[in-house]
Amino acid sequence: MCLPDRLDNMPSLVAVVGDVQDGRTGGEQYDARLIAAAKTVGLQVQQLSWSDSISDTLLRLPILWRMAHIWRSLHLTLKLWRTSGDVLVDVWAAPYLQFWAKHTSRNIIVMVHHLRGELEQDHHVQVAEKALIQAASRILTVSQSSKRQIIQYLAQSAKQSTPIDVIPPGFARPTALPRKQQSTDSVQLLFVGHITKAKGVLDVLKAVAKLSEDNFFLHVVGGASAEPATWQQAQGLIEKQGLSDKVKMYGRVENAQLQALYALADVFVLPSYWEGYGIVFLEAMSLGLPVVSTTAGAIPEVVRHEENGLLVQAGDVQGLSEALHTLIAQPELRAKFAEHAKQAAKHAADWVKIEQKFVVWWQERAQDV
Repeated sequence: MCLPDRLDNMPSLVAVVGDVQDGRTGGEQYDARLIAAAKTVGLQVQQLSWSDSISDTLLRLPILWRMAHIWRSLHLTLKLWRTSGDVLVDVWAAPYLQFWAKHTSRNIIVMVHHLRGELEQDHHVQVAEKALIQAASRILTVSQSSKRQIIQYLAQSAKQSTPIDVIPPGFARPTALPRKQQSTDSVQLLFVGHITKAKGVLDVLKAVAKLSEDNFFLHVVGGASAEPATWQQAQGLIEKQGLSDKVKMYGRVENAQLQALYALADVFVLPSYWEGYGIVFLEAMSLGLPVVSTTAGAIPEVVRHEENGLLVQAGDVQGLSEALHTLIAQPELRAKFAEHAKQAAKHAADWVKIEQKFVVWWQERAQDV
């Protein structure tokens, strides 16, 4: 890939990503900024999305799932075969590009936030991810933890020397918000993430049900569309455990309301089963929130146990409940962790710095050829 001297001779790049226009999730923001940086260095980028051929909602209908999946795969593959140039692929597209990846001779750059197959115990997704990674000419990922996952997949192929670059995400430094005084009257807990089992939302609800304290309130923010069944299960748990006056589920909210909830909160809790990085932790820490999470994935690269938060094993509901109990019962510890959290976030790169790294990364790719 080489940069042009004239704009009418720009090399082309096809970017296969999800719907990044909204940029609500960290992965969407990362992909959008990576693509913007490619345009900055002179690449003519054509975006293809796997979500524009058929709705995700239809894919969740058991009877139609297989037909819908095949249609999306054919649709995306045909669109790719009608393009030219290098291809940047978000690994989440792997289930739809397994056949294409095995038969194309094009230069593939794979972007990995995290790998889903092993986490979700989905053999078909795992095989597809391996096929795409093993076909890659270069791989970009967001953390050392995700890099280790990728190396394990490459070790099973003849392409163990595939270059793997790591560029952690940035985060949007929030404007200063009024912070409430630390108080033991009612400790506000905040969960922000997709309402999925992988984000640990059911574990949070089970954990707060075990709390002996009565002086807490849990705010749960996140869209239900990823796993509607988990949303229903969460609602059922709230009713079954008698938590209706202790938990509120908001669904997906506008940014202004989300920022207001951050300003209200005392503790941020997100006990994920895996995070490729975890931008949301930095966002919470920058507002002075101690974190309760897990040791899964790259989370320990962001949250320091017993320094700016408490980490437990993923799926350990009892340990999660005890960690929440500790921070609810000890306002002095909350305040200490909160200060350390703000200091850690100050030293983390924001999106402006990461965008500069993306530009340099694309420039280096141009020099490879």
